[in-house]
Amino acid sequence: MGLTPKKELELRDIRQRLSNSLHQTLEQQNGAVKIRLADYPNLTLKELISEIEDSEHSVVDINETYLTFN
Repeated sequence: MGLTPKKELELRDIRQRLSNSLHQTLEQQNGAVKIRLADYPNLTLKELISEIEDSEHSVVDINETYLTFN
């Protein structure tokens, strides 16, 4: 079963947002980036982690509200 169009668009959006925020944040802080899970309601935690890891970053912390990666 394929992804719904809405989920596919959200995956594209997260890739773009991750790329942009990582580039800007890592340049400024040279550290970890934290995203709010509620900002991605149509993606599962597993999908978010997969997208982050596909972007050649690693997840360093997960809690009920945020996911932190570098």
